[in-house]
Amino acid sequence: MRRFSRVRLTQHPAGDMAPVWSADGQRVFYLSRRNMRYTLYATA
Repeated sequence: MRRFSRVRLTQHPAGDMAPVWSADGQRVFYLSRRNMRYTLYATA
């Protein structure tokens, strides 16, 4: 992935925000608002 490029990581219609790379660069953590509350998720 190129720096500053946009790539869709999820297929859920909820609003996702605040993506952050893990320290080892293998995963992306992000907040998603589902069921009226925010939850932390990670890509596999």
